[in-house]
Amino acid sequence: ADLPSRRHGIGRRRGVGLMKLPSPSKVGGILTASLLLFLTMSSIQQSLPPYRIIIGLQEVSCLPWKVFFWKKPNTVAFNRFDPVLFSAQGMGPYIPDGMPVIKLVAGVPGDRVKIKEGKLYINDRFLDDLNDGIRAFKKPTNYWDKEYVLGDDEVFMFGSEPRSYDSRYWGPYPKHLVRGRVSALF
Repeated sequence: ADLPSRRHGIGRRRGVGLMKLPSPSKVGGILTASLLLFLTMSSIQQSLPPYRIIIGLQEVSCLPWKVFFWKKPNTVAFNRFDPVLFSAQGMGPYIPDGMPVIKLVAGVPGDRVKIKEGKLYINDRFLDDLNDGIRAFKKPTNYWDKEYVLGDDEVFMFGSEPRSYDSRYWGPYPKHLVRGRVSALF
């Protein structure tokens, strides 16, 4: 009887281990097609609109909005309490480096930040507490106590929702790494 492997062409000796190389004219055609594909994709990329709609898919959001509009490149200056887009850096293990994040700018260069006994103050004005973080991380009330002035390239990122993981816990963020201001849509 004929074995299944023989019926389906498995195990035949003809052509095993040999590979036929394409002719030089086919190689030239392949290179030309690849170059045309690259140029086409580059022109499509440049013709895309200079804006993005960003949808926050986090289970627990740090802001009351879920959908944002971002125009790129975005060199527009931002002000205190503007929502901005930036890439996570040094926020692990909860937010991996490189992940896009949107938060409010609560402190700008020159502002004085003070965290004392679980309460956050910026320029001596009470902003929020750290009660959710104290419970979630099982830390004493004074664990994050500190006081500092934001440097020329530092901003204090803040999420308005109670469970926000923000600069209260990971400190100032480099201003030059902020990708730009976003507008909340809904």
